[in-house]
Amino acid sequence: MIYMTTRLLIGALFLIGAHVSHAQSTNQGAQSSGNSALSSTRQQSQKNSGGIQGLKTNRKKDGSRTSSHLSTWSRIRRITVSVPVLSLSKESLEFTLNGGDGTASDTFGLTCSSLPGSLGRNRTQASVLWTATSSQSWLAVAPASGSIATGTSQVLTATVSAAGLDFGLHEATITLQGGRTTLTLPVALNVVGPGELTVTPASLSFESTAGGAAPSSQSITIENTGGAPVDWMITLTNMWINPSQSSGSLDPGSSVTVTISPDTSNLEAGAYAESLIVNGSETSHLPRIVGISLQLNEPVPAQMNDLPATLAFNMVVGQENPSPETFQVSNSGGSPME
Repeated sequence: MIYMTTRLLIGALFLIGAHVSHAQSTNQGAQSSGNSALSSTRQQSQKNSGGIQGLKTNRKKDGSRTSSHLSTWSRIRRITVSVPVLSLSKESLEFTLNGGDGTASDTFGLTCSSLPGSLGRNRTQASVLWTATSSQSWLAVAPASGSIATGTSQVLTATVSAAGLDFGLHEATITLQGGRTTLTLPVALNVVGPGELTVTPASLSFESTAGGAAPSSQSITIENTGGAPVDWMITLTNMWINPSQSSGSLDPGSSVTVTISPDTSNLEAGAYAESLIVNGSETSHLPRIVGISLQLNEPVPAQMNDLPATLAFNMVVGQENPSPETFQVSNSGGSPME
């Protein structure tokens, strides 16, 4: 019985050992197969890379050397691609010209910059071809085309002409195209007429008495109703008129008030006439004439008022004098009375 039991145990142990050995053999085969596949994949990857991978040599402490493959991406330098962007130095242009054949010019800047990017070792500088056009014939831009490199600027000139244009505001646009950029620059031209003087009122009238006080002052207004500045000047034919200001300058739409004060101290009674002439600085400005008249009347003779015919006093001899009596003397005429 004991012998039978021992043989059964020995048989069971043998079966268990055989099973474990088979399992280990299976795992080793799978690992070997996986390593073989991985090795094949690496070789295929190296072949497909076209030999881009390089060799890296390492020196050991004992002086021997070993080689290893470099990463493909470690051998590629970064390249920055700059995108050119155009910009203008001014947002708009404005001009004012007198009517006629006048011209005016102004400049503006064109700058080419690039969008921010990483600073690679192989940075290239791009150039952009550009063109500039005007929407109106009275506006020209020069140069009308060109090439500009990234990081540089150029100066362009806009020129306007008032020839053939009506008075008033005229608008146009400069369109600049370059690369993927389209820019517009608004331009305004105000065509104005020459300066024009107006004087009001057209006449002044004074009256006083010869030898008496001077008449009160009066005033005239000189205004520039045109589109350009005007210098003005007053001229007189006689010297008994004193203007508070005899010359000046007026911008379009502005005015000045001039006070006129007659001097009658050396004039006799009678009627006087004067022409006050306002001239402009340009030959096209017609003179403006203000008529001034002065009437000096004859003075009325002195006239003493009536005096009382008598003055009566009552007194007693030996007593105090009587109280005084008064009377008034006045001049009801127009001249001094001595």
